[in-house]
Parts: sequence; structure tokens; C-alpha cells
Amino acid sequence: MKNFTFLKIASLLIFLLSAQFSFGQEQLLHSENFTGQLNVGAQGPGSSSTVIDPSTAGVDWTIDVSSTSLTSYTHHFKVVNTNSASERMTASDLDGDAVWYSPAINITNYSDVRFLHKAVGEGANFLSSNDYVKTHYRINGGTWTQVETNGNLAGNFGTQYPSQTGLSGSTLEIRVTMNNQEYWEVLSMDNLEVYGTSNPTAAFSASANAVDTTQTITFTNNSTNATSYSWNFGDSTTSSATSPSHQYASAGSYTVTLTATGSSGSDTATTSITVYTAGTCSASGTILMERYDGIPGTAISDLTGSANYPENPSSDAQLTSFEIPTDVAENYGAKVSGYICAPETGYYTFWIASDDNGQLNLSTDDDPANKTTIAWVDSWTSSREWDKFTTQKSDPILLIMGESYYVEALMKENGGGDNLAVGWAKPGESTNAPSQVIPGSVLSPAVSNYFGTDILFSEDQADASESDSTISGTGTSVTNASGIAWTMNRPNSKVRTHINENPHIHCEKLNGDTVTWVTEDIIISGYTNLNFTVFARKIQSYGSNDYIKLQYSIDGGTTRINIATYNTNLTNTSIGGDINTLTSTTVVGDTLKIYIEVYNDGNNEKFEWEDITLTGIPFYNVWQGTNIDLVTDTAKWSKGSQPTEASNVWIPNTKHLKLTDDQAYNTVNARATSQLTIEKTGSLTTVGDFTKIAGTGAVTLNSDSNEFASIVVGGTATGDIKYNRFTHRVASWNWGWDLAGSPVLGLDLNDFYNTNTNDGNGGPLDTQGDIIALGTYNNEWDSWSLYTTSTIINAGDFITGKGYQIAASIAGGNTMGQTIAYTGQIATQTQTTPIINNNGTNVVGKRWNLVANPFPSYIKANIHADPINNFIKVNENILDSNYGAIYGKRSDGTPGYIIYNNARGSTGPATPLLIAPGQGFLVAAASADVAQLQFTSEMRTVDGGDDFISGAPVLNNYLLNLKLFHGNSEEAETIFYFQQGLSDGLDPGYDAGSPNQAIPLSTRLTENDQGINFSINAMDIDAVNSEVIPLVINQQEGQPFRISISENTIPEDVNVYLEDTQNGTLTSLKDQDFELIAQSDLSDAGRFYIRFTTQNLAVNDVLSPSSLTVFKLNTDAFVTIQGLTPEMGKTTATLYNMLGMKVREKALNNTAATQQISTQGLASGVYIINLKAGEQAISKKVIIQ
Repeated sequence: MKNFTFLKIASLLIFLLSAQFSFGQEQLLHSENFTGQLNVGAQGPGSSSTVIDPSTAGVDWTIDVSSTSLTSYTHHFKVVNTNSASERMTASDLDGDAVWYSPAINITNYSDVRFLHKAVGEGANFLSSNDYVKTHYRINGGTWTQVETNGNLAGNFGTQYPSQTGLSGSTLEIRVTMNNQEYWEVLSMDNLEVYGTSNPTAAFSASANAVDTTQTITFTNNSTNATSYSWNFGDSTTSSATSPSHQYASAGSYTVTLTATGSSGSDTATTSITVYTAGTCSASGTILMERYDGIPGTAISDLTGSANYPENPSSDAQLTSFEIPTDVAENYGAKVSGYICAPETGYYTFWIASDDNGQLNLSTDDDPANKTTIAWVDSWTSSREWDKFTTQKSDPILLIMGESYYVEALMKENGGGDNLAVGWAKPGESTNAPSQVIPGSVLSPAVSNYFGTDILFSEDQADASESDSTISGTGTSVTNASGIAWTMNRPNSKVRTHINENPHIHCEKLNGDTVTWVTEDIIISGYTNLNFTVFARKIQSYGSNDYIKLQYSIDGGTTRINIATYNTNLTNTSIGGDINTLTSTTVVGDTLKIYIEVYNDGNNEKFEWEDITLTGIPFYNVWQGTNIDLVTDTAKWSKGSQPTEASNVWIPNTKHLKLTDDQAYNTVNARATSQLTIEKTGSLTTVGDFTKIAGTGAVTLNSDSNEFASIVVGGTATGDIKYNRFTHRVASWNWGWDLAGSPVLGLDLNDFYNTNTNDGNGGPLDTQGDIIALGTYNNEWDSWSLYTTSTIINAGDFITGKGYQIAASIAGGNTMGQTIAYTGQIATQTQTTPIINNNGTNVVGKRWNLVANPFPSYIKANIHADPINNFIKVNENILDSNYGAIYGKRSDGTPGYIIYNNARGSTGPATPLLIAPGQGFLVAAASADVAQLQFTSEMRTVDGGDDFISGAPVLNNYLLNLKLFHGNSEEAETIFYFQQGLSDGLDPGYDAGSPNQAIPLSTRLTENDQGINFSINAMDIDAVNSEVIPLVINQQEGQPFRISISENTIPEDVNVYLEDTQNGTLTSLKDQDFELIAQSDLSDAGRFYIRFTTQNLAVNDVLSPSSLTVFKLNTDAFVTIQGLTPEMGKTTATLYNMLGMKVREKALNNTAATQQISTQGLASGVYIINLKAGEQAISKKVIIQ
């Protein structure tokens, strides 16, 4: 007993000493001494003691006795305390392995983990070599490993301490296995302890991760097991303080790094800090509230969908905080808008409370266009009830000190209580609820749209000239103080002033007649909510047939529309009201007359009325100027401000609005005799509807040879417009025609001819006898035809989206051309036109379809104009991939076509391609089946410029343009285009086949050549440094021609050579033109090549004139070499690909005049064959197909 006690005390002492003197901050991670666990384990039958299963004993260790033979109570593997020793795990008479398992011990944040336990052979003199205690461990659930010290104890080993050091990982598990055969052979384990040295863990927090240069950030150090710290703030400053503070001097993004060091190593933690420059905004102290009355419903869309929103509020007010007055009205909407000047940099949280629905919008800056909805109420809340719905609270939003942010809150009230408030929590404040309603000290108002209710007519009979004057004759006119005359149509009606009464109309003794009081025209253009009221009374007796009617007529018409009829006794009663409400119609017009019709059937009956008033709320911004007035002249607009995209514009009769730049409005209403002119430099975009009332007025769009007006209507377009589209004159009745289509819908060809014909009076459309300079292209026969004065009569309308050939006359000395008028409707929806490939394998025609932009606006045609909504992209599946381009007639009068696609835009390489209104062009159809070419409404744009006349290049990528001339006459061009990501093979939308495959100048693809000649050859940008491209020249024998560079954006260090393999010449096109007289007909590829290289080449670097001939027929699988002689000496032929790699080599037999080198198995492409014959070296190019 003493020995047992001594051993346990000794083991504890050893553990304590070990922990005290271990290196670093060692900690006890786990221990097990079995205290309080008596009888927990397993035992054979017959014992009077109680055995407790570990699974029910509340211990964290487990045992496995499945390999033992516990057949008697003397057989056990359990916790005992015999011989006055403390509790320990003992094994007796097991006859097999009994295993004890520790729990999984977390050692994640520790290094140098070690453990040991006490193992005792208690039957000291009776233990045999078959009695043992074995100790194992495993890390992270891996393989069990025996401990290095005392891992396998057997026989009479006494007291030992199995142990292991130097462990690390996530989890540690310990396994102790015991085995003995007799009950007196007792083994035990006790005092398991696990130690580890704690690793330092770096951790910290910042008081803010977004600040400005005026703010200081405090860093709170949350590291553990560290004794020193090193901070790097990312701006070349450091600190060794535990929890430092720091202020950044300049804006930018910074990474803050903390290195925490302890006795067992170090650890780092980082965070990002964004620093902003504070702005300089200031607040005026209020925010604008606008109210919109008479709108039922609870939804925000009921407010925003109202005709009066946002331009025509019923009233406005300035609020000193972001909260409107509560419980004030029914059936109205409110908009509170303005700007927040952020008082500090950081993350703000916003709340909205409203009754009924509410919506809170915030912009990322001071531009309302950038606003997004950040919180909302879909039902209702009580005043300042912030937590009824989760949607009332915004996410944290970063605001920068001194910057201004547009903010807007909308509320729609139906019935019951009404409220709207917006609160916030500023940076560092609790986000459980707003700390305050946003105060006026940080607010400034938006500009109000409220212009109040205008009095359009008022008559109170108070003028001295009217008082007590009897209107003695029918139609006698009286002019009131406002300058608007009124008349009455019967005697005994007069203006009178009775004692103690206001001046009034006095009408009596009608005896069954009617009297009508009527004004002259009152201007109402641009007004809504017209309200007509009269203060009336019936004097003396009242008959059942007596009545007073209120009526109106519009724009000088004679039809009276009844507003209301009153046939009851009236005693100083205000009658009338809102005309729209009373008549269930909407009053629309420029002028209005109001009528009061009175009837009585007696001699002693009379009516009196006074205070006749017509009011209205400005809805439209009415143009009040002429064509010489600027649209920017705010004095010419009824609201005193220039319209915006939210404005409804009204152009009254006789007024003329001229646009010379880009304008965008919500809606436009042009009256019958009004004029709207959009000059060539201008455009008009409407978000909503465009209306032109039929009449003598007109909507006119103008253009010249390189600028075209545009109109884009987002809603419905009503009425006709006239597009004066510039058209080039006919250069020759054989060539030089312009290509165009109608930029309007519903235009009859015969009407078009009659409007524009050159009839001797200077008409712009050219004619020659009965032939009209207007015709069509038929791709079935590849033929052009012209209308005549007889065939055009029944030709019908211009086909939407179809192109025509057309030419202007030179009448009036117009040598370039002149405008031709197209009158019709505006296309607002997607338009389609059929295309087909009628045997496009022919050299010319049949695959080609003549189409035209059907919109009176530009359209976007390539990816640089719009990545998705562009003409080439939308129609890519129905256009021939070899001709994925737009082929436009040259508008400078030269023959041929100019080609545009993603490689070449309107103003140069890789620029937007914009097609002018009505512009005609050719496209190649892919299929022999009819397909529908689409001009989508999303393609429309008011951006634009010339109709296919290219301007200065934009040096995005690289482009080289070669042209072939006969003398000074340009015959053809071909373009080499280099852009990252393209290939040497076919790139649809970039490569473009020649419109006529027999064109004088074209190229071939260097990969997967299908025998198609290309006018645009597009390649990867790296190809510009080393590429050889077959050049196809089609010229007749005896024809002199020259080829020169017309446009060049390739790097200066890249040379461009034109190689003639037959004549053995190499021409540097950067230094001189290539000139040649064709000695025979030239056609097809194989003789001429364009070589791009960064090397400076001489003729002998490529070719040497000799008697040798090298060629390869397309049907051959070999290159043929002719002209060898024995005198040349030893000859070797070597074949290289364009990467310079040797792919074939052969020693030739000079005694045979003809030799061959195999090309079997080689890929298609361009190769160089090098012949070395004695002292002569010759290189020639071959194409393998």
C-alpha cells in the first residue's frame, strides 16, 4: 500500500517538474486519473461488486474487451482502488487484449505536444512475458503508432511511464492495451496527462475598414500566446504597440498586417482598409416634400404611374427633418427628395416607416439616375414604427464624409392614418434601431416640380367699365381685366351692382328663351386638372323647367360639351368643379371656350352669377418660342426650365421647336399646326409616347452627306414625320448609285415619286425620260432594275427593311447630291425583312441581299457599338459566316463596296459601327431557305455620324489597308486586321469575304483555306510580327496596276513586303508601291504574298532568280523541283513550316532534271522550301492544301 501511494505521488511530482521546466508556455491539455470512477469498466460474472458500463458512466473514455475471456468475477478490466491505492484502471485474468481509448484531444493550437501515463505490473513476482501493457497514439484519426518510450512493457516491469513527445496536429488519441492470463497477474494504468506548448495566434479588429483622411482608426489586438507585436499599416509606417491607432495621409487601399510572436513561433493576420478623400458639400437644412392629390390605391406604382407624377405635384413644402406631417389627407402620394451631405465616413444603416406603402431610394452619388431601392414597406406601419417588417431596414451602406448623395422616399396613402419617416444609424452606432430621424442639418432639397395652380380665366364683374352696364344688343362683347372677352346673346341681361352685393351677371324675364354667356378662346395648352366654377343663385320663384348649364368647346370648335346641368333651386351656391371628373373625359387641346347657358320660362324669374373661374395645373412644359429661339432658352418654356427626360413637352399650334443637339423627354405632343424640326446635328428620344396631330404642321428630320438627325420613341408613335434624307447624285446611269431604304413606315412608292420627282422644278429625285432613278436588286437573277413612270404607280409601299438603289438629281447645281423626302410613320418595334441565298457559289451575286435600316435613327451594328444588341450579333445565325459583315456602297462616288464588321467600324478599326437612318447595304445569306433578318428596337441609338464614310482610325489594335489602282483610279482594297484572341482561320464577324470573288485585290486565309477570297483578313495580334498571307490579284494581260498602303496602324518596327515568287521580287510597301504590268491574265493564289516581319529582308533572303522551278499542284502529295544540273554540285531540299521548324529534308539527285519531296501528312498551310545547290541557296514558298 505504501509503495502504491509513493508511486502515485512520485508520478505527480515528475509531471509537475516536467511542466515547470518545459520550454515555453506549456499547458496541461488533458488528464485522466480515474478519480470517482470506481467499478467503471467490464468484469466477468459472479462478482458481488457492481460493474458500470463506461457508456453510461459519464466518462469520456471507452474500452474494447471483445478479444478477452471474462468468464469469472476474477476476470475484469475496470477501475479499482484495492490495497488502499487510489482509483486506477486494472486488468486481471483477461486471456486476450483489453483496450482502453482516450477521447479525441484537441491539440490544434499547440506545438511540442507530449503525453505520458503510469503503468504498473502489480503482480510483480507472478508476471510472465505474456503479460504486457502496450501504449499507442494516433494524430488526426490516422495510423496508430507505438510511443517511443516504454511503448511495450512485458513481464515483471514494475512501475514505468510510457511517453511520447514532439507531436502536433488537430487531434490526438491514446490507446493502452493490456493482456494477462491469471487473476493474480494484475496490470494497471493511471495518471494520463497530455501537455502542449501554445502557439501564438494573431488576431485583431479595426474600428473601421472604410475611413477618410481626417479619421483615426483604432486597432484592437485580440492575439493569444504572444509576447511581442509588429504592425505594418501598408503605407510605409509601422508600430510595435499592442493596440495602436493610425491615421492615413492619403486616399487609397491599404493592407494592415499584424505579426504576433511568442516563444513557439509567430503568426500573422491581415485586414484591408480603404481610405477616401473627404468631400466639401454643405447642407441647407431642409428637404423637399411634394404631394400628389387625388390618387387612389396603396401601391407605390399607383403614385409613380399617375399622369401627374413627377412633373405636376399638387403642392410642395420644405421639411426640417426627414419626416412628413402625419394624418393629413386621404388618397394622395408623397415624394420626399433631396441630398444627404454625409457628416462622417463609414457605414450607415437606414430605416423607413410609412402608411400605407413606402419606398426608400438612395443614389451612389448626387445623380438621381444612380438610385436604387434600399428599404421599403409593402403594407403600413405606425409613425416611427421601425421594426414591423425586415424590409424596412437597409443593409449597411458606405457614405464618404463631405460627399453628397441623392435620397428619395415615396409614400402612397389610401385611407386611414398616414405617415412617412426615414431614420438612420451613423457609423459606430447600434443598428438595432435608428438613433434619430435624419435631421435637417445634413439635408438639402431637390428642385421642386410644383408650379402651383394657375388661374386661366377669372371674371368677377368688378371692372368699372362693366358695372351696371346693360348689354343692349345680341353679341355685344365685354373684355375683362385679363384681356379675354365674353359675350351674351340676349337683351335684358346685364352686369349690375345691387346694394350690399358684389357685381354680378343679372339675367331675368326670359319668358321661355335661353341666354348664353361665352368667353373667347382661353389658352389651356400644357394644363391638366381643369377646374371650372361659378357662384350662382336663383332669385324669386323657381320653375321646374328652369336650369343653368356649364359647357365648353375645344380649339375653336362649335360643338359644346356639357359639364353639368343644375335644375334645382340655387342659393348662393358654387357650382361646377373638375371638368375631367364631371364629364368622365380628358380635356386635351390648345384653347377652350366656356359657356353658361340659362333658361327660365317666366316673367318674374331671374338668375344671377358671379366669380367665374377656370384654373389648371401645369402638366406639360409648353414651348412658346419660334424656330429662331434656342431650346435652352428657359424663358420660352412655360415652366421656366428646360425639359428633361421626365418632362412632358407640348408644342402648341403655330409654334416651332427646333432641336440642334440631343434632347430626351418623357412624352411629346405636337399639335396640328405646330412645327418640330430636328436638324442634322440633333436628335430626340422619348421615354414614352410621341404624338403628332394631323394638320398643316410637320415633324421634319434633316441630314446632309455625313450627319443625320435621329428620333427614338420608347412608347407609341402617332402621326407622320418627314425625313429629308441626303442622297448622292447619280454619277453614271451605269454605276455610282446610292443604296437606301425608307426610314419611315407606310410610304407609298408612287407618292414618294410624285413628292420628289425632278419635273423641271428642281425636284431632288433624278429621272431620265420615263425612267426613275429608283430601283431594286433581285438576287435570284443577280440583276438590278429601275422603276418607270408606269410601273411605279402600282408598286405599293416601300418594303420595310429592304434596300433600293436611288440617286438624286443635279438640279439647282447640287453636284454632290441633295435630300429626298420620306414621309410616314415612326417604327418603334422590331422590324424584319426576308433574305435568301440563291446559289451563292457563283462568283458574284445571288448570296447577296439588299437591305436597309428601317428606323429614323441610327442602329448599332457591331460589338463595339453594343456587345449584344447589334445587327451582326443578332443576325449571326442567318448570315454567311464567310461574309459576316455589312457591305456598303461607297458614298464618295467610287465604284465597289466598303466593308464593315467587328474589325472595322464607322471611324476606323475596332470602333463602333453605326448605320444611318435609311442606309442601304448588302448582306450575304447563309441558307437557301428564306430567313428573317431582324432590325430590333434595342439596336436604335441617337449616336452616329456619316453613312459609311470612314474617318480617322482609332489605334486600338492594328490595321493595314492595301489598295489596287489603275493609274489614279482605285479599283479595290483589302484589309489586314490584327486583334488579340483571333485566329489565322475563319473568325465570323471579323473576316469578310469579297463581295465579288473576282475582285481585283483580295487575300486568302492562312489556315483552313476553303478557296474563298477575303477583303478583310483578321488574325491574332501577334501575327503582325511574323505572318505570310497569300495575296490574290485578278488582272487582265497587259493591264498596268499598282498596289499601295492607304491606311496603316501597325507598329513602326514591323515591315510589310509584297513578294512576287514568279519574278523573284520583294517590295517593301512601307517604302514604295508595288507596280507591275500583267504579262498574262492574273488570278487565284500562289504567286503573290504579303509578308509581315520584324526583320529587314533583302531579295536574296527569300528568292534568287535562277533556272530552278519549284511548284506543287493541289492534286499532288509532293513538291516538284525542276532544272537541276550536275554542274550545280550536291543539292539538298529542306521544307520548313511558318514557325521555322524543319519538317522535311532530302538529298537530291542532280542527274535527274525533275525531283520530288513528299508532303504526305503535312497540315495545310504556307511552307518555305530551301534549296542549297553548291554555292547557290534559293528559298521559295509553297502552299499545301
